[in-house]
Amino acid sequence: MYKLYHQHKTYFQLLFCWIVTLGFALLVFGNHHLFLMLHKDMGSIADWCFRWITELVSTTGSCIVVLLLLIRNWREGTKALIAMVSSTIVTHVLKIWVDAPRPWVYFNNETVIRSIKEVTLLPNHSFPSGHSTAAFALATALVFTFNDKRWSIFFFVMAVLVGYSRIYLGQHFPLDVWVGSMIGILSATLIWTFVVFKKKEINLS
Repeated sequence: MYKLYHQHKTYFQLLFCWIVTLGFALLVFGNHHLFLMLHKDMGSIADWCFRWITELVSTTGSCIVVLLLLIRNWREGTKALIAMVSSTIVTHVLKIWVDAPRPWVYFNNETVIRSIKEVTLLPNHSFPSGHSTAAFALATALVFTFNDKRWSIFFFVMAVLVGYSRIYLGQHFPLDVWVGSMIGILSATLIWTFVVFKKKEINLS
């Protein structure tokens, strides 16, 4: 794991800032109040953008990215696939076990939650955020695969935007996003640390 940190120091530093900053905000403002602070109307263009961003890690979007990784490098692609599947299983088990209400059910007042075109507000299984889990698992897998500082910053920003989109669209509380992101990060990091594929040796003698 130390080797991964050394190779991707910038990415892990960004992740540390994300976890600490959002964690501190949750501690200071509280989960529900922070949601109301972040769930703001930014206009129709922002509505469209965040609807598009949140779909990046839909089942279709994630499958396409993993498939491309498998074609590019089957070892890295397989690790990404395992990371995505394992993090999804953990998230869904927690969703069913906790069965937390979504924001519009919790507040019991649809006027608190903005009505956004083409967005259906779900009622339950809020904790943790599956989209956030997938976004950070996929971003971490892509960072480990491409090993490029500039791309690592881009992947991090996109994962954060997916996480925020879940709050903006009224689907999740900040705590859901925070925990989901950590599940995704931890899943990919553990897979890249412990799953090793031996390279086939060819003996020419």
